[in-house]
Amino acid sequence: MLDLDTLSKLRFGMSEVPKIGGQRGAYEEKWSQWFLERSFFRDFVYRNPRGKKKGEELTDAVVLFDDVMIMVQVVQVKAQCGRHDPICHRLQHLARIICWSRLVMG
Repeated sequence: MLDLDTLSKLRFGMSEVPKIGGQRGAYEEKWSQWFLERSFFRDFVYRNPRGKKKGEELTDAVVLFDDVMIMVQVVQVKAQCGRHDPICHRLQHLARIICWSRLVMG
């Protein structure tokens, strides 16, 4: 049986399997990007595309395959903080991104 490193090198241009650890949520983001590259090839996956403003990230990954666009956002869920629900807040942010992308894409 092949280990993950050998398996990832079988596909052309694959990234290395992400190492566990580091900043909270970073491993999950890198793993999801690696998984998308395995599924759609690296040529179709765009990691951390820039947003409208300088230094802003549009999403964690975008897959452009033929006439289909898949946007992936990895969210770390925490207990409710303050007066707003973090999941609701993030969904509102993603809704604004989708509306903006519709305007840009036409």
